[in-house]
Amino acid sequence: LYEVLDEEFERAPINDKLVERLLSFALADDFFLIKSLMVQLATQSYLFRPFIDGRREDIDKVIDAYLGETVEQGPRAYAFKTILTFHHTTGPLSLYAKDWLALILTQWGLEEVAAKVAAIEWLPYDAFLAERYDADYLFVKDPDGRQYKVLRDAFEGGCPDTLLQQNKVLVSSLVKYDGEWMPNGLSGWYGSTGLFETIVKKRAKMAKALGKEGGFRKPTDKSPLLYFKTTQAYLDWLKKHYSPSETLDLPKDFMGRDCVAVFLPEEGGVLFIPDGAKVIYDKNNPYYDRAFAQEYSLGYLVSDELTPKEMLRYLVEHRMLPDAHMNHVLGPERGLALVQENMDFLARCLRNDDY
Repeated sequence: LYEVLDEEFERAPINDKLVERLLSFALADDFFLIKSLMVQLATQSYLFRPFIDGRREDIDKVIDAYLGETVEQGPRAYAFKTILTFHHTTGPLSLYAKDWLALILTQWGLEEVAAKVAAIEWLPYDAFLAERYDADYLFVKDPDGRQYKVLRDAFEGGCPDTLLQQNKVLVSSLVKYDGEWMPNGLSGWYGSTGLFETIVKKRAKMAKALGKEGGFRKPTDKSPLLYFKTTQAYLDWLKKHYSPSETLDLPKDFMGRDCVAVFLPEEGGVLFIPDGAKVIYDKNNPYYDRAFAQEYSLGYLVSDELTPKEMLRYLVEHRMLPDAHMNHVLGPERGLALVQENMDFLARCLRNDDY
């Protein structure tokens, strides 16, 4: 199959217009050229178009929540493309558009531009309090108290003093390119601070409600992983350190399983997988079972029903599934090498958004 595709690829026409834009002299210095390339990749590429529908519902909810349900079709389409391009992974390896573009630019020898594209940061839609401004920048604060300096001339249609004098709150996504923050996509303005204050109160209430979960990380400063011989031992640990809800969501057959692996994410909370300790190779894990791991490790890598994505990223990064392998006609050593050398690729390809 590869030989057939390789031969056909040589017959396929090169996209001369895209190459011309990639090699544009002004590309590195013009974020809006970069953005248009990213949007083109995310929305017009044959490789990525099939992934659009799966993200449509979530993006429409963001637009309705922050920009209103009555946004006209043209501006809504623009907002949709921007959110899709910057805030969502796409393609068969679930990478962001900036990652795909950086790889393409590197392929064409444009390492300097690729580095700038790879370093792009962005913020989701939010309400920002406009605190002050000067001739070049608008200084804003998000509901969590973080401050940003936003280029005024990057606003579509400009950002005149009269607009800033009449409005107190900016609703927008922000993007940072080459050290400068800019509005990203469709923006809105509010004359009063009511929306911003409402969001601040709502988040403070949520933070208070989730406060206990933040403590899940405290018992282990060295590693986010813990291991328990039995499910009862895990539940006893929970009761000793915390006050878990009586309606704790446990799998139906949970109490009949053993060797529980627990992962404590930095953002708080707790993730666990029954039998997980049998497949995770760790000097602190006394329950590793190589025979079990050789039989089942691959499933823990590729199945979103077995391993939560936050936990799997940590396991892959720290090479903690050393016996995960696939059957191969050239023998078990080749099957093991293929999985171990391409673990991140396999997880991205087979789990996509759940990794």
